[in-house]
Amino acid sequence: MLWAFTIYSLETGACLAGFYLFFKLLLSRETF
Repeated sequence: MLWAFTIYSLETGACLAGFYLFFKLLLSRETF
């Protein structure tokens, strides 16, 4: 149970980090 929760947390963290980097690169290309 605890191991599954740990894996789920790592996967969620990886997805959030991926989206964060994607939006950071996307916004860095835009010039406001």
